[in-house]
Amino acid sequence: MKIDRLMSIVITLLKDKKTTARDLADKFDVSVRTIKRDIDTLTMAGIPIYSSSGRSGGYGILDSYIMKENYLNKSESELLTSLLEGLSATLPNAEMIGLKEKFLLMTNNENSSSKYVFVASNFSENFKLINEKTTLIAGAIDDNRKLDIQYINSNFKISKRIVHPYKLVMIGSSWYVYGFCALKNDFRLFKLFRIRSIKVSDKRYKIRELPKKKPWENDVFMNSSNTKVTIILDKKMVTKISDYIDYDMCKMTNEGIKVTFNYPVDEWFYSFLQSFVPNIIDLEPDYVKEELIGRMKKQISTLSS
Repeated sequence: MKIDRLMSIVITLLKDKKTTARDLADKFDVSVRTIKRDIDTLTMAGIPIYSSSGRSGGYGILDSYIMKENYLNKSESELLTSLLEGLSATLPNAEMIGLKEKFLLMTNNENSSSKYVFVASNFSENFKLINEKTTLIAGAIDDNRKLDIQYINSNFKISKRIVHPYKLVMIGSSWYVYGFCALKNDFRLFKLFRIRSIKVSDKRYKIRELPKKKPWENDVFMNSSNTKVTIILDKKMVTKISDYIDYDMCKMTNEGIKVTFNYPVDEWFYSFLQSFVPNIIDLEPDYVKEELIGRMKKQISTLSS
């Protein structure tokens, strides 16, 4: 597309300082005449491109086009650099990586990150799996490809879904994919932690208009917070635990298998905990333990009546 080529020409000129029309034509597999028309288009759009003749001549962009300190001071520029580096590591899709590269080129700030802020890419305890999922989903969004997923619902049952992904959303420290669910025939928010398996389909989906009201604009999502929960399971669960929890979150102790979570304590999480009964030896914090016991007692009472 022409717009993509125009943006790429600007980035090339910012990076290489000076480039010939022939080099640009070879790079983008177009004619020299096309490149000259592109340069004219960019000049008319206000990009300060100049040309020089001679052996070392070519096209370049005036230094004044680089963002100066009156736009962003050094600390602000370095802070944004750190944020973009962290996000591009966690969400390595073409758009995020391109945004980081463009910002670094425009600010001439390639090797400077904030001395006050470091954005770690391991937003989740299970970063490796989350990173793999976000990478696949981001690629599917870029190419408008459907996703075939196995999803654990609120009743802790696995269902197969075909999802048309539109956005990756981070709420608190949890990643979600927002997309159209073919099973429900509506837009849904899927928590990445609950996705057991994911496969990018060869089939593309037709773009739909997004709902005006997004799920993450709901107060239930915005007010949710994470709680550190520690559970000790019977050692006989060791061969089965990988079906539910990544081994990196587990530690073998004399008491049993110690697992530490840091997630919102909601209805799904209590259903998740109930799936381990009767193999739970201990549970913290106490209010979570008391709530789980109360729910189990209520279920027993209902079954006994």
